[in-house]
Amino acid sequence: MKALKTLPEKYYLDHFNEFLAYIEGPCAHLLAAPERAFVDDFRALNEAAQCLLVRLYNRKSDWVARDALVYAEINDIPAQLAVLAQCHWLQPFASEDIQIWLADITKQQLQQLYQHYQRVAADGVDTCHGDSSTLAKPPTKSAAKAGWLSYLQTLTATDSEPALAWANQHFVRQGRSQVLRYLLFLYFGRTQGRLNQLSMRDLGIMRTRRLAHEAQARFASADEAFSAFEWKHQSDALKQTMDAGLLAFAQQLPTTSVGVAAQATASRLYARLGKRMLDSELSVHPQALALSFLARSNEPEAVEKSIRVRYAAGEHEAVREQLEDIIDNPDSETLWVFASDFYARKFGRKRTSVLTDMLRDSAPVIALDEAFLGNVETGVKQYYQSQGIEAFKTENRIWRALFGLVFWHELFVNPKAGLATEFDRLPAVLKSNQFFSHMQAEIEARLQQFDSSHTLRVWLLKVSSQYYGQGNGVFRWHPKMLEILDILLTHVSVSQLQQILLAMAKDYHALSDGYPDLMVLESGQLRFEEIKAPGDSLRRNQLISLQMLNRAGLNVAVRRVEWAFNPEQAYVVVDVETTGGNSAGNRMTEIGMVKVVNAKVVASWQSLINPQRAIPRHITQLTGISQAMVADAPIFSEVVDEISDFLKGAVFVAHNVNFDYGFFKREYELCGRYIRLPKLCTVKLARQHFTGLASYSLGRLCADLDIQLARHHRALDDARAAAEILIRIQRQGLRPGS
Repeated sequence: MKALKTLPEKYYLDHFNEFLAYIEGPCAHLLAAPERAFVDDFRALNEAAQCLLVRLYNRKSDWVARDALVYAEINDIPAQLAVLAQCHWLQPFASEDIQIWLADITKQQLQQLYQHYQRVAADGVDTCHGDSSTLAKPPTKSAAKAGWLSYLQTLTATDSEPALAWANQHFVRQGRSQVLRYLLFLYFGRTQGRLNQLSMRDLGIMRTRRLAHEAQARFASADEAFSAFEWKHQSDALKQTMDAGLLAFAQQLPTTSVGVAAQATASRLYARLGKRMLDSELSVHPQALALSFLARSNEPEAVEKSIRVRYAAGEHEAVREQLEDIIDNPDSETLWVFASDFYARKFGRKRTSVLTDMLRDSAPVIALDEAFLGNVETGVKQYYQSQGIEAFKTENRIWRALFGLVFWHELFVNPKAGLATEFDRLPAVLKSNQFFSHMQAEIEARLQQFDSSHTLRVWLLKVSSQYYGQGNGVFRWHPKMLEILDILLTHVSVSQLQQILLAMAKDYHALSDGYPDLMVLESGQLRFEEIKAPGDSLRRNQLISLQMLNRAGLNVAVRRVEWAFNPEQAYVVVDVETTGGNSAGNRMTEIGMVKVVNAKVVASWQSLINPQRAIPRHITQLTGISQAMVADAPIFSEVVDEISDFLKGAVFVAHNVNFDYGFFKREYELCGRYIRLPKLCTVKLARQHFTGLASYSLGRLCADLDIQLARHHRALDDARAAAEILIRIQRQGLRPGS
C-alpha cells in the first residue's frame, strides 16, 4: 500500500491561505461587505487564533466539543478561544440550533445532557419540570442512540434553556458560517465543497486537474454569484422538505434568478417542486399552483409532466398546439422524442410508443443461461466470441472518450469552458449544457480539421499522448481505449462521427449517456446493440441516443435475451484446497477444475499449488496435503495463464461458489490481474432441485445421490463430484439458476 504523504504542522492554515488567495484574487469582485470583512478580520488575528479557527472550519459541523480541542500546533487554546469569541468568530447557541445539534452529538453526550436536566430539576431551577421525579422516564443506558435522541428532542422541545446552557458550556459554535459557505461555493462551485478537500489533495487521496490557464472566477458579477448561491441553497433545502411543508417552502423562494447558473438551478428546482406537488398523496397542493411551477421550468421532465396533466384535464387543443410547436422547434432531443411520440399516440391514433416499437422491432433473441443474470452484457459478448465474432462492451465510454479527446482543448484548455479551479472536473459549459452556444466557432473549426480517418486518428493519438491520465469529468482513461476507438474509426466514416459529435456538443445532457451496450464486428461489418434481458425496459435516454446513432447511419439494434439452457455453454466446476478459510489471509494448496459442456465432462485440470507459507497441521489432517507435497509445486502465478485459458468463456461453478471464487479473485489480484466470470453455486442448485435432504454438504449430497467421491477434500475429486451434481440437474431438463 502506498504510504500517505506527511503534511506540514500548520497545513490547515496553509490551505486556508491558499483558499483566501483565490477569494481575494479572481473573486474579489464577487464580495460584498460581510465577505470583505471576513477576510480582513481573519488577516488581523494572531497566527495561533487563525490556526484554531481554521481547525474549527475544517470540522463537519458548526460546533465542536471543547474537550476535543487538542492541537499540537496551537498553544493556550482557551486564550485563543477567548480571542475568537471577542472578535465574533464564535457565537453562542440559539434555541433554533438545539434540535440540529442534538442529532449531531454522540449518545454519550445525549446522556450527559439528560443528567444536566436531572440536576437542574433537582435544584428547583427548572420551573417547567419542578423536580427530577417529574421528568419522563428515559431510555435504558444501553438503548440505541435513536431512542436517546428522540427522548432529548421531546425534552428540549418543552424547555430548551438547560440544553442551551449546557451546550454553551461544553461546546463552541462557529460564527460567520454562512459567509464561509458562500466563499466555499465560489471556490468549489457547489454547496458541498469543504476545506478538507485541500488536505485530501495534498495527501494524494483526491486527484485534481492541472489547469492550463490561471484560476478564474465562476461568475461575472456579485449579483450572479449571490443568486446562484441562494438558489443552490434552496435546492438543497427542498431535498429535506417533507410534502406537508412544500407550500411554505414555495412561499419563501426568491422572486428572481440572476445569471445562467441561478436560472438553471431555479429551473430544476421548479421542475422538482411542481412534480412533487402533483405526485404527493396530500390534497393540500392546488394543481394550478403546481402547474405554475412547472411552467417556470424549461426542464424536459417539467414540460412533459405539465402536458400529461393538462391533457388528462381535457386541455386537448392547447396541448396539441404546444406539441406541434415542440416538434417544429425542439429545445432538446429528449423533449422532441416525447412530443413526437405523445402527439402520434394521442392525436394520430397510434397505439404503441416509440419505446415499445423499438423493442418489438428488435433483432433475433439470444438464449442465455441464467448464470448471466445481472451480467447479461457479458453473456452476450461471450456468446458472440464463442462463434468467432468480435464483441466489445462499450456503452457510454467509447462515445464519451471520443467526445472528450476530440474537444479536449475546447473543454479543458480554453478558459471559456469555465474550469475555475483545479477541483473542477466537468467544464461549466457542459454542466449548463451550453457548450455549443458558447463555443460554436471553436467546435465547428475543430470538426472541420478532420478530413479523413487518418487525421482524426493522429489527433486522438496526439491528445492521448499529451494528456493521458489527467482527471476529467467526461471519460475515464483506459489502456485499450485507443484500440477500441481505432476499430470504430476503421468502420465508421469521419462524416458520420462528425455528425454524432456535433449532436453531442449541441445537447450534451441528452446525449452523454444511453448508448448501446456492445460494439459487434461480424464479417467486416460493425453494429451496435442494446442488450435487454427479460423484464428490462428501454429507457427514454437510451432511445434518444439509439435514434441519434441511427440517424447518423450506424447499424443499431436492440438485442433481446431469454433465459434458457444453452447446450453450447461451457461450465467449469472448480474446487480449491487452502491453508485456511479466509481468502484475505490464506493461500491455495490445490486446484481441481472440470469442464462441462452439454451435460458432459469434456476436460479436466489439476495441480498442487505452492502456497508460499506453512500449511497448518489440522489442514494437512483434513486434506492430506503436506508441506513436502507442495514444496516443488508451482506457485499460482506460474500456472495462471493455463487456468485463464481453461476458464475462458465459461461459467464458474463450485460447491459454495463464493469461497472458491474469492480465492481465485485474490490470487489473480496478487498477480496484478483481474478475473470476472458469471458464477453458479451447486449448494444453491441442490437446495432448489433436490429438496428435503438433511444436509447439502458435498459429502452428504454425494451419499444421498449415490455419487462417487473417493477422496473427499482433494480438489479434483471434489470438483468431479460437484460436476456430477450439475450434470444431473442439466439432464433433468432443469435450467441452472432457475
